Amino acid sequence: MISTDFVKEMQKALLTQQEHDDPASRASPNVKVLQTEAHKDWDALVASMEGKVAEINNGLPEPLLRYSKPREEEFEIANEAANMSVTVKREPNGNVVYRGTAASGLFRVQVTGDEVSYSWERRMSTPSMRFAFGSVGVNVTLNEIGELIIRSVVTP
Repeated sequence: MISTDFVKEMQKALLTQQEHDDPASRASPNVKVLQTEAHKDWDALVASMEGKVAEINNGLPEPLLRYSKPREEEFEIANEAANMSVTVKREPNGNVVYRGTAASGLFRVQVTGDEVSYSWERRMSTPSMRFAFGSVGVNVTLNEIGELIIRSVVTP
């Protein structure tokens, strides 16, 4: 059984911390960078993907790629010509995961100093086999992430 003195001491300490300390200031610098920069990157990726899909469709007789954003941390791209799609999600840890008809993968976030970067891991599936490739540890830019995601649904 826990003594009431201990409980009161812990309650007092927690209330004091709450009054005098900002939780964000207790986070490590890497966590702060990850929270702010990965969120900015996600917003930039979402805007870029919507623009890329529109630009690709503008050069076609009719739109064949469909972009939708059903949730805040998720978007989808569908290839109407080949009946393929990909769903892209941002995980709480900052990683960007994509799962598609023919390919899936992960852009793993890494924090170095004040910057975040991403490395790519990709998996492909066929009815008879599953294999993985991609360059783990080799950084990819947001523009490359966007292109790789679109390629996964157009030219897997």
